[in-house]
Amino acid sequence: MNPQKTAYIVSEVVKFISFIILIVAVYITKGLNIVFWLIAMINFGVSILFLPNNFLNNLVLSFIKNKR
Repeated sequence: MNPQKTAYIVSEVVKFISFIILIVAVYITKGLNIVFWLIAMINFGVSILFLPNNFLNNLVLSFIKNKR
């Protein structure tokens, strides 16, 4: 595995973990930071839309396939 791809996967994992932390934070604060949550959701959605071959998207797709 080339270092560029490894770095890319690591960045995707970090993004995913930060997204989970964000959801937990929203749950703890009972949605007080809803504006920040929306901004992050839009950010997250945009990153998936513009990077169709990214690690997260493949993870989500494989998860959906396994659920069927």
